[in-house]
Amino acid sequence: MRAWGYCRVSSEGQAAEGVSLDAQRARIEAWCAARGAELMNIHVDAGISGYRKENRPGLKAALAAVCAGGRGRGKGRVLVVYSLSRMARSSKDSFIISEMIDKAGADLVSLTENVDTTTAAGRMFFGVLAVMNQFERDLASERTKLAAAYKRSQGEAWATPPFGQAKDAAGRLVDQPAERRVI
Repeated sequence: MRAWGYCRVSSEGQAAEGVSLDAQRARIEAWCAARGAELMNIHVDAGISGYRKENRPGLKAALAAVCAGGRGRGKGRVLVVYSLSRMARSSKDSFIISEMIDKAGADLVSLTENVDTTTAAGRMFFGVLAVMNQFERDLASERTKLAAAYKRSQGEAWATPPFGQAKDAAGRLVDQPAERRVI
């Protein structure tokens, strides 16, 4: 069996200082070693959101590699991910990726959720997890929007202040006269 791994972390900080990528790689390598799979490559997207699959060169490369070789089961090709949420946060993208892999006659393994897409129950479980990942992403978005709206209503800066303004000691936006003249 030939395996390709895929790892992702969302922020530049995680990519530069975190251990998540190393931990994901180690789990993928251990899975391959335990099953006698030849690990061809581990593709990585460091500091890239899982929001859209189109913006992830590592995922594109991993899919191209595992899907190469045509149709038909039994070719022994597998994409190994630490977690389905590392592969995709959108249920639509999860299903599209799964379908691509399936049509190529390859398999998908998620180490955290122990997903086996070669069985009806495994495909059903994959679908439930894809929807749950989408739900988690949507909840995080709602919480972020709520917090931003509240901070704005209190006159507090939520993100980087726009040109012409700065944060004061209380975190509120105040005009910067020198910059405002430029505007």
